[in-house]
Amino acid sequence: PMVVFYLRVAHRFRPVNRDLQRLESVSRSPLFAQFSETLFGVTTIRAYGDSQRFVDSSLKFINESNRAFLSIHTANRWLQI
Repeated sequence: PMVVFYLRVAHRFRPVNRDLQRLESVSRSPLFAQFSETLFGVTTIRAYGDSQRFVDSSLKFINESNRAFLSIHTANRWLQI
């Protein structure tokens, strides 16, 4: 009975895990894009003294990315029990 239950849960978990991985990669993309833009425009950002806005924006993207990562990590750990 426990094996059947585990197989049912694993079968339902696969599509959810796939969606969580997609959400993680989608949430990571803006972070990498902004990091790349910041590296290329660092002299302009410093010239206008606008570095705090970029730091705040980066922290927002990091928090969103971490939220998606923690969701997928929690789901994976739950299935491993």
